[in-house]
Amino acid sequence: MFPEETAFFRGKWQPLKNCPYHREKQRAKNKQANSRECQKCARNSEAGKANAARALHRQKTDEKAKQMRRDWKKTPIGKACGKRSRQTPAGKARAKRNSDKQYARNSKNPVWRLKQGISNRIRELLRSHGTRSVKVSRYTSIESGEQLKAHIESTFPDDGSMHWGNWGHRGDNVWNIGHRIAQAMYDPSNANDMRRCWSLPNMFAQWSIENQCLAVSLPDDNALLSMRNHWPLSWNDKLPTVEQRLMLEKRARNVFGMFV
Repeated sequence: MFPEETAFFRGKWQPLKNCPYHREKQRAKNKQANSRECQKCARNSEAGKANAARALHRQKTDEKAKQMRRDWKKTPIGKACGKRSRQTPAGKARAKRNSDKQYARNSKNPVWRLKQGISNRIRELLRSHGTRSVKVSRYTSIESGEQLKAHIESTFPDDGSMHWGNWGHRGDNVWNIGHRIAQAMYDPSNANDMRRCWSLPNMFAQWSIENQCLAVSLPDDNALLSMRNHWPLSWNDKLPTVEQRLMLEKRARNVFGMFV
């Protein structure tokens, strides 16, 4: 009697019904040219297309099927399949289409365009060593790129692990500009709120992984009290309670934010 083996199928581990010899034999048969042609013909047939349409409809509408799909994507096999899929020409084209759709949708929103414009100009200030930006001067408290660069450098750790050579967007040993109070908690349609959001005390050099993990989480009360003049206007100069913190963070997670 051959030992029982299992495989992850339909959202859970299930026992394999045939022995290793016959499974290997079936795999070899499936790799043959004529077998692949038969599978292709079956998929392109009317019945095959109908089966594929039903499966796709079920994935999009059935909550149980969607949850099974999400669980499978978190498994090592699912992560590996997703990585291979993203690296194919079709996967790269799909990512570009999604990015273009998101940009087209957001570009119609003037508030989003303003936030994106400020973020882009700040990057340019840090790279251009001291030039000024009309948009940055109008909507933030930053006077020049030299001032911003000096402030960011003052927040580097003393061990020298952060430097301008590893400034980036995402990845290990990469840092970007973080906000102590998340951008999503400020009102981008209010000029005073935007200046508070982009004030120097609210900006610091933060490891990319930490920035992504903390997301919109607020710092402790002592840190908040030290920057009271830069709180969002919606707080009405009152320190949020524990319940209010949870509500503010939950609301901010539903707002589209950006990393510099």
